[in-house]
Amino acid sequence: MKKLLPSLFGILVFVVVVTTTVYAFTTPDSITAAGKVYVSSITYDPAVFFPGDTVTVAIQVTNGNNNSGIVVNHATFGDNDIRVISRPYDSSTTIGPGQTQTFTFSVVADGPVGTYYPTFSLSFRDADILLNRATVKIDDTPLVFTVLDKPDAYAQWKKKTIYMQVANPRDNTANNVIVDISGAGATPPSRIFVGDVPANSKIPVNFTVAPDKPTTALLTLTYGNGDNIHVVKTEIPLAFGDDKKQAYTRS
Repeated sequence: MKKLLPSLFGILVFVVVVTTTVYAFTTPDSITAAGKVYVSSITYDPAVFFPGDTVTVAIQVTNGNNNSGIVVNHATFGDNDIRVISRPYDSSTTIGPGQTQTFTFSVVADGPVGTYYPTFSLSFRDADILLNRATVKIDDTPLVFTVLDKPDAYAQWKKKTIYMQVANPRDNTANNVIVDISGAGATPPSRIFVGDVPANSKIPVNFTVAPDKPTTALLTLTYGNGDNIHVVKTEIPLAFGDDKKQAYTRS
């Protein structure tokens, strides 16, 4: 019986040491310090998602303490519909006094059209957890490519101008907008670089065709929503005959 007492005493000492090690960091002061850490900004690129888009989310966390660094770890973001596909933040890092740390995630918009509130969480070594919910939209509204004015009819090898516009009804900028023209005997350039089209704005796009026979102009509008490519197509019949608009203008 005497031989068992030292072993039992050692086990009790070990339990006390382990328990003290785990909980020694959490104090009223550490909880107060963690309360001054906050999410200072959240940026989505692009700002509005199409269903299925891959999006970059940059979350800035600021340490509002003036004289103490904060150790954080296990940063996560998303929900079932805004699904993270990048590697998680599992290691610890220290945010210095008055400093800001950026946590970047790649996510996929897996949900249908609607408004979502994915959650950002960040664990503190010496306190509880920072939680923040950020609103984001999934919208499937495409850019609109419309004809403003065009001839009534066309003639062989005769140049005619078609006046169109690209409209962006979305709440974010469409980038790298390009119009490709094919099947029309179009005179160069057969590709028109439009550039960026801001949210809720319109940009005119005019081009010339000189068909060798009655045909159809195929117009392909390609644009980016962030790094995601989307396409809109439309066709314009190029029928031969008398151009009544031109005859009226000459008279």
